Amino acid sequence: MMGPPMMGPPMMGGPMDLGPPPPMGAPMMGDFGGPPPMGAPMGPPMGPMDMGPPMGMGPPMGMAPPMGMGPPMMGGPMEMAPMGGFMGGPPMDPLMQAEAALAQLEEQKKTKEAKDKQKEIEQLTKMMRSGQRSQDEAVTCSHLICFWAIMNALFWAVPLLGDSWYTKCWEGLGVDKLTIQTGLFNLNVQVTCKRNSFDEERLCQTYRKYMDHEDGNWAVKELQDKMCSDIKEACPIMSKMYYAAFGPLVGFPLAAGFECLSAFLLYFYWHGKPAALVRRMAQQISALAPTMGGLGFIGWIAVSPHIQNLPRLWARAENLETYANGIFGMKETFMVPFGWCTLIAFLVFFSSGIKTFMQGTLGKHIHEPDRHGLDENSRLMEQAQKEYEAMHEAEPSPQRAA
Repeated sequence: MMGPPMMGPPMMGGPMDLGPPPPMGAPMMGDFGGPPPMGAPMGPPMGPMDMGPPMGMGPPMGMAPPMGMGPPMMGGPMEMAPMGGFMGGPPMDPLMQAEAALAQLEEQKKTKEAKDKQKEIEQLTKMMRSGQRSQDEAVTCSHLICFWAIMNALFWAVPLLGDSWYTKCWEGLGVDKLTIQTGLFNLNVQVTCKRNSFDEERLCQTYRKYMDHEDGNWAVKELQDKMCSDIKEACPIMSKMYYAAFGPLVGFPLAAGFECLSAFLLYFYWHGKPAALVRRMAQQISALAPTMGGLGFIGWIAVSPHIQNLPRLWARAENLETYANGIFGMKETFMVPFGWCTLIAFLVFFSSGIKTFMQGTLGKHIHEPDRHGLDENSRLMEQAQKEYEAMHEAEPSPQRAA
């Protein structure tokens, strides 16, 4: 009976002698003590060194698995390493890659939001600084408007002190120049006589009587009484002249008072209590100044009589009506009829109206409360605070990041 064939690789130079077979029942000597017993698994087949054991079989007992091979899977084939596993790094899971990309996008989004919020805060800060600048400019303008109102008040009073409201001038036979200048309650008569070919000066002497009275100065009420007693037709003229003076006498002082009161309220609004009620009162009272002054001025113009017939009526009282109304009678001389008092009243009326308009353009005080009890500065500060807190809440805290 022949022994088992040689199992190992041949030795260099000839076959390897395994020696005699072991006796029956002797322990296994492994791969080098002799042939394995009957039915024992055969050793690894001859081949390259990197080949592993057959599928489903592990390495022989007492031997380590070949290099590059892991332990066999229980009950199944061995899994091969994925591509990229031989590059020295762990395999990349697609889910992990997606999560990493999502985290990067979220980080970019947070960075962009933080920049946007920072820009908003800077814009709010700029608005607050701009509001402060506008506030300072408005305060300066309020000072100018207060000074303007006081000047208007003075100019509303100036026309009441003068008597140059309306002036008329005539010339005629023997009269070189007859001038009647009216004020509110005073009247002045000035006449200059001249010689003519007829040597007629009776008409001029008639007018000279009115000039000789206190250098031509008359109180309108005094002249009214004289006209009503001497010349009945001249009585309505003098009565209208007397009552027309009450328009400026009442309207102009009211306008001056409203100017001063509006200046006081405006100054109190910008430096005392910036309440909406004070601001509205200052604006409305300021608007009353040109209204009352204008009504007084218009009332004087509407009621004042036409005095161009007054010299003819004086001539009629001396039976010289023919000389006053004839071809060589009294003729009006062209001139600007309004005196300096009328011009000042006209100018201050427009000045007061322009001042009222400019006062309305000042806007509101930055600390003026609104209907909800908050001023503009508080709203800006509250919005800036909310933006600041929202920006810091969006930033991850160190503990949360750890």
